[in-house]
Amino acid sequence: MLWFWVFLFFSTIAVQARPDARSLLDRRADGDQFAVNESCANVCPNDYTCAGQDTCISPAGEKFLICDFLWFQCHSPLTCCNHLCKNLNKDFFDCGACGNKCPWESKCKNGICKCKKNGYLVCNGQCIDPQTNNSNCGGCNIVCKPPETCQQGMCSCPAPKV
Repeated sequence: MLWFWVFLFFSTIAVQARPDARSLLDRRADGDQFAVNESCANVCPNDYTCAGQDTCISPAGEKFLICDFLWFQCHSPLTCCNHLCKNLNKDFFDCGACGNKCPWESKCKNGICKCKKNGYLVCNGQCIDPQTNNSNCGGCNIVCKPPETCQQGMCSCPAPKV
């Protein structure tokens, strides 16, 4: 008999028309309503500000709609990351996947962190010069063993001293 009540409860929720995201966002699991700012303030990250019931504003001034995985979902091409609708193709803090933060000296382009300096690569969360970096010579995680050094993207022995 318990299954009947559970079914009825979830059927009622599913049948209720989604009047708008704002009213669903304001409803707690126990059915109580949030105060106007409470829903936004409880969801926005600490360094973001609440702007109405359904929007958080980043420190850089970007607006993000609030989302969750059950009621309020993001529309394509946005993805719900930490309760905010994000574009994984260009979001610096969620590049290609939720939580994948690009290094400061890079940008997110087509879901991949790209270094701003030409020829530099993102290796282990940092932008490096693969032409001179002994730990990432010519590509990520290609290590030059001493006495070799990275010169023009290749591990090379130092010139003999005359």
